Amino acid sequence: VHFLEMEEKENVYKYFIYLTNNGRLVACGAAALEAALVTIRWKNEKSGNTVLSDHNNGLPPIFQCLWGLCNINYSLAVMVTLVYWITLYTPERHYLDFENFSGHLLIAVVNSLDCLFQTDRGGYSMLSIQ
Repeated sequence: VHFLEMEEKENVYKYFIYLTNNGRLVACGAAALEAALVTIRWKNEKSGNTVLSDHNNGLPPIFQCLWGLCNINYSLAVMVTLVYWITLYTPERHYLDFENFSGHLLIAVVNSLDCLFQTDRGGYSMLSIQ
């Protein structure tokens, strides 16, 4: 709003750079937490310790945190992709390079593939679409 009041409309798009950077941070955080939880589960199963979850008490807090991060990551990635490619991208000003694709498209594509093709969460992805 400050830039619009100062009649510096060319600087408004810079706030979407922060949105892209935050989207990358959330994606890295969600992926790191998910990788850590999968590694812990794999080590437990390899050593013969099977941990059965108690469905009466709901999800443990760490899984609730992962669930929240993944949902934020999915939504933010789609929003960054749509905002950038529909409103901000201009061929005269921006070149098509790896940074454009990795920051503004790749995360949304990876999240979509993860959401649609994971067998454990496939049913949940259909619920989120409805």
